[in-house]
Amino acid sequence: MGLAERRRALGYSQEELAHALGVDRRTVGRWEGRTTTPQPPLRPRLAELLHLDLDELDALGGTATSSPTGVGRAAASRPPWLRGPRRHDPTPVPARHHRHQCPGGPAPR
Repeated sequence: MGLAERRRALGYSQEELAHALGVDRRTVGRWEGRTTTPQPPLRPRLAELLHLDLDELDALGGTATSSPTGVGRAAASRPPWLRGPRRHDPTPVPARHHRHQCPGGPAPR
């Protein structure tokens, strides 16, 4: 039984479950399709609504089953929500100066 089957068995629509968790209906659909997984703060409430403990939620489909390309063996063995944020370039983007948008800029010639 997957997340969608459990939700249906308890009589919830995607919209009702999403409302109870404070997320969009499409988010619940992504969890059920295993595109994404619930964020850590939502997992306890989701488990409660589905009458599961967290381990049962993981077994039900709260974790991805296959390793994404390029993810190391250790990271792939952990659920996606424990892998941390995606890496990004920490180099700051320089601000652009446009005279016509800056109040108090130089006086017109």
